[in-house]
Amino acid sequence: MLGPDRDSAPSGTKERAPARKGYEDLTQITAWDDRGRFVITDSDALASIVRTRLSPSTMKSMKDCTARWAAESLFPRRDDPYAANGQGTAAHKVFERLMQMPPHQRTMYHAHELVNQVARETLGGVDHARALPLAAQILPKVDGLWAIDNPVDLDVVSTEFRAEQIDIEGIPFVGIIDLVTRLTENNVKIIDYKTGALKSASYYKRFGDGYGDQIRLYKLAWEKVHPTDSVTIGTLYHTAEKKQRVIDISDREVRLTLRRWKKAWATLQNVQETGVFETKVDGLCAYCPLVQVCPAARAAGKEPKIAVPDPSLLPMTAEHRAQVAAQDEADNALLGDDIAPLLTTETTDETPNPTSEEPIVKTATTPRLGDGKVWEEKDGPLLNGNSYAAMGLFGLVGMAVEHLGKAGQPITPSNVRALAHTFGKVVLAAQAKVTGSQSWQDGANTRMRGALHTVLDSPDMALPWGGDEAAWRGWALKAVRRSVSIASVVTDLWAGGPDDKPWLPLAATGADLADEDAA
Repeated sequence: MLGPDRDSAPSGTKERAPARKGYEDLTQITAWDDRGRFVITDSDALASIVRTRLSPSTMKSMKDCTARWAAESLFPRRDDPYAANGQGTAAHKVFERLMQMPPHQRTMYHAHELVNQVARETLGGVDHARALPLAAQILPKVDGLWAIDNPVDLDVVSTEFRAEQIDIEGIPFVGIIDLVTRLTENNVKIIDYKTGALKSASYYKRFGDGYGDQIRLYKLAWEKVHPTDSVTIGTLYHTAEKKQRVIDISDREVRLTLRRWKKAWATLQNVQETGVFETKVDGLCAYCPLVQVCPAARAAGKEPKIAVPDPSLLPMTAEHRAQVAAQDEADNALLGDDIAPLLTTETTDETPNPTSEEPIVKTATTPRLGDGKVWEEKDGPLLNGNSYAAMGLFGLVGMAVEHLGKAGQPITPSNVRALAHTFGKVVLAAQAKVTGSQSWQDGANTRMRGALHTVLDSPDMALPWGGDEAAWRGWALKAVRRSVSIASVVTDLWAGGPDDKPWLPLAATGADLADEDAA
């Protein structure tokens, strides 16, 4: 497998990489220079990513975008078991345990048992029923093995062999070989599992074959540790696609790999010494934590396809910072000046008694509502209680009460009013950006209230209970932008209809990253 080692593992690689605390905020330790390069300005941060050995995955990173490698190394590792790389890691665990069984037990039946076992472990020891959704996603990546090979027939020499404390061309090497099987007395076969897509030959010719280099380096490493063995076959088992790719391990290709190996080591030494990392625009930009702030990615119009850090935690160029400030100013103008933190510590007599018949929200005078036609916002000077506007406003206030209750906050008049008005600010600001109108009666207002519901259900949009005014205003700005983004996708879908293959950005086939991390 590609690069799961203590000295070389990038963020997101397989389980043997040690837990890393990392940095949540890069603004004080990194910057962009005037040539658009990513720079680690803090000596401790730079020291934290130094690698003293080289793995095939880091070799590939040095050829690709070193800025992405640096950023991934700085941020804490967060493994998502449902992401493509998380599922790949789980499938690798299944294969490892399966190949350690006696040959007659390496059946699909036992593999399915292992899938359920690994799914439960991955989710923290949950019961079988709760692990089923994850197991169902891992299963196709495991079952494809039997379309490629029959595990019962394999003469297994080693599983998950950790090659370390050796050097290749004078360069310290580390890597983990998924599976080694014996062909004859002195001939072995190296197998590496891949759960991502199998690319075309033209793709590897154009963009380079990191996996081919990986297998050739594994050949050299195995033969160095086991000098009586000769690796005569090296292959990749793309189990999700039920195909294998035999790698050319001829002397000529090995020499070319070694040339790239030495170049990668020189690049690694240079970036670790200088703290300066070049950018490279490619298909992996969408999977990079810097995609929203990288000058090269922004110029190329790249957008994230994974959850990425909030831009406020990332360095920006002066030009980008000015653009963000201008956008913040415009959005702040829409929100106005009266976003205030909720009084989350309020414990006055207004706190409701669940057994009391008193209304939760007390006002100086009993509110009056009119009763007109649904398309009329007012009934004389009164709000028409039958209008679209009244329906929406009652819904917003009810939503405020609901979220206060869910968060265990006091449901007091001032808190209900503050949260309802905050929701209202978000809805009207988003509506104004989409239609130019801020009428509660408009159909677009209904749609933006629906978008707000979606925003509030998003894991990264938790309300900042206990935060100051800046925290609440920041949440409101982010909620406006998220709501507008939802509307943007709606109009895009309406205008052009669904793309020909709209699921490609969701699949690991869009980039090598998911499989690289899993493998």
